[in-house]
Amino acid sequence: MSKKRRTERKSGAPTVFKVIALLLILCILGALIAFLYIYTNGFNEDLKTFYLEYRDEKILTARSSRSFRTGEDHTFGIRYTFDLSGEEKGYSVKIYSRDLGENVFDYKINGKTKRYVGGTDLTAGFDIALGGNSFTLSLPKAMTLSDVLTKANPGVTIECPSPSALKDNILFTMVVENYNGTKELEIDFGLVTFCLSENHVFF
Repeated sequence: MSKKRRTERKSGAPTVFKVIALLLILCILGALIAFLYIYTNGFNEDLKTFYLEYRDEKILTARSSRSFRTGEDHTFGIRYTFDLSGEEKGYSVKIYSRDLGENVFDYKINGKTKRYVGGTDLTAGFDIALGGNSFTLSLPKAMTLSDVLTKANPGVTIECPSPSALKDNILFTMVVENYNGTKELEIDFGLVTFCLSENHVFF
C-alpha cells in the first residue's frame, strides 16, 4: 500500500511541475504580447524604440495632435525603449508651421501679404529649454500666432487674423528626432487660453 502511495506521489509531482511551467510560459507570452501591443500602437506601427512621455502619458504614435494650454510649462521626457542605463543620448526639437490644407489663410509682414503655409521653421518663436533627457516648452499666458510670428521674425510688424476667425487652430507641428536622426515623432498642436473669470475659452 505504501509503495502504491509513493508511486502516486511520484507520478503526480511531474504533472504539477508541468502545469506550473505551462502557466509561466503563458504569463511570459502574455507579457510579451502586451509589450508589443503598447509599443506598436496596437500592432498598427513598427516597434517603437524612441518615444516621449508627457504628463504620465507615453506618446508612441508617429504623428499625434493635441492642444497646449498657454501660461504653462509643458515638459516632455525623451525615452528609448531598450535603454536601461538612463544615459543621455541626445535629440533635437523643431517647431514648424502646419499644413492647413484648404483652411490656409493670409497674414501680413510689414504690410505685405503672406500665406501661412506648412513647413516654415518657427522654432525661434517659442521658448524651448533642452535638458539631458527632457525638454520644456514654455507658453506665456494668452500666447497667440501673432506672438509666435513676431518672436520668430524680430524687428517686423505682424498682422494676423483673430484666433476666432481661423477655421483650424492646430497651427503648429513639433518634430522631435532621436540622437542620430533615424526616428522622429510629430505632434500637431494648437494654443489654448482659458479665461476663467469670464467662463470662456479663447483659442
